[in-house]
Amino acid sequence: MANWARRALAYDSGAMNVGKSLRLRRIFGRGSALIVDTPALEPDPVGNARRLAHTGVDAVILTPGLLETVAEDLGDLAVILRLARIEDVLHAGADAAITSGPELPDVASEARCRGIPVFVTMRGACSVEAVWNAVHVGADVLCLEARYAGGAADVARAAKRAVLAEISDAADLVNQAYELMQLPVQGLVLRDAGLTDTGALDALHALVHQGVSVMEATAVLRRSRTATQGNRG
Repeated sequence: MANWARRALAYDSGAMNVGKSLRLRRIFGRGSALIVDTPALEPDPVGNARRLAHTGVDAVILTPGLLETVAEDLGDLAVILRLARIEDVLHAGADAAITSGPELPDVASEARCRGIPVFVTMRGACSVEAVWNAVHVGADVLCLEARYAGGAADVARAAKRAVLAEISDAADLVNQAYELMQLPVQGLVLRDAGLTDTGALDALHALVHQGVSVMEATAVLRRSRTATQGNRG
């Protein structure tokens, strides 16, 4: 991982609301973040949330209803709430909100006043204009599909915004994650249950937080899966 990717978000601290800064620090306290999205908790959200609380995952993205269901099982995981209103984030005690591009203008203004960080999901290829528009409206963190993350990350870096790369399939997971972490990104968002078995999470944690090589991460994956199979036996 590049040295700059180990640092915390490259915001101008003088321009950041204190509440927002503290909430972002909870998610990116190690300089980068490994985040699990709601679809990756299926088909057992409670059991998977409980399991994630004992891994190297930094945060989980939840809907308000699912948060009420699994709140007691989250341990120290930070919570990013998929929402319609910033008020929901405050009432739930969550650390950030996540929304889609079309909803961003309605969310960002209130979020700024309340000190709530806003993550925005941007689907498909993102033009330079689209990235800057999201920044102008008030996005704090941009979540981009893995195959498009590199093209927009340089722009986001210039705008002093963090970029997360979303992974939606487990194909060639270690190589895929390693290559993404060489880009100007501050972490990964996992959107499929196939990405969150114990072995995969151990390997991804090593890549995101320890900056290991592909060979080292692959060894972690194999050891973890062998140990898990042994325990089942």
